Amino acid sequence: MKVRSRSEGRGPPLFFFYDQWHTSAGLDSLVTKLQYRFRVYTVDPPGFGGSPLPNDYPLTPKDYARFLGEALATVGGGRIILVLQDLGLPIGLEGFREGLISPDKIEAVILMNGLVFEEQKGGVFSSRPSHFLKGRDLPTDRMAHRRRLIKCYGDPDSLDEGLAQAAWDSYIQGYLRSHVKLGNAIEESIVHTKDRLQALASTGIPVLILWGEDDILGGKEVAARLGELLPEAEGFLLPGVGHFPQVEAPDEVAQEISAFVERKKPGASPSASGHPAESS
Repeated sequence: MKVRSRSEGRGPPLFFFYDQWHTSAGLDSLVTKLQYRFRVYTVDPPGFGGSPLPNDYPLTPKDYARFLGEALATVGGGRIILVLQDLGLPIGLEGFREGLISPDKIEAVILMNGLVFEEQKGGVFSSRPSHFLKGRDLPTDRMAHRRRLIKCYGDPDSLDEGLAQAAWDSYIQGYLRSHVKLGNAIEESIVHTKDRLQALASTGIPVLILWGEDDILGGKEVAARLGELLPEAEGFLLPGVGHFPQVEAPDEVAQEISAFVERKKPGASPSASGHPAESS
């Protein structure tokens, strides 16, 4: 199975995993700010962006977690800083729960805005029950897609129109073919969130909860709850930022990732960061 991937920069490997068009312009601003310190990797999972979806590919969190584990195993250059965002967050956590991601391969994990709790599902884009929306709710043209993106931004006026178009260009394959089925499977698997977080905590891997405070899917409250279930994690809230921190606030995200990794080096001073609900 062929997938599109991208790597930029030099230094310790840093691997981004979320749902759509990883190799597109969506990460350009952030990669530009990180590539002088890290070797930044991104990959299009099967069915998203430019990677084809085999007809028989099982659209479950476990199978995508297996894909992620296999992708991480190909990365050289030392232990990996793993960034999980959007659908990548529950998929990555499932990888730890199922033993599909080797803890020995991971230096640190950064959790950014994604779906992890039952109460995040309802009433996000419409009155219908599912965040991921059933077939009849799918955006059928570029403007409908753009309106959905705007709702996800902390500051709607900050929407990059070129980026919205680039997302739509990869949207038909990624969303209409697979996103809904995978999204529904992830919604059903949310019952495992506590076990997934416990599995991550048991590895002893340092965790940073880096969260857009104004995410329509759940901001400060979701980050605080994650912090309660991961008491050893550090947390940093991004005021005025919605669901896409990597796009809306690349400067702040790059700064916090770099500072977190620096703090976790052997011999570094203890962290001053605290609970996600209290950091800003």
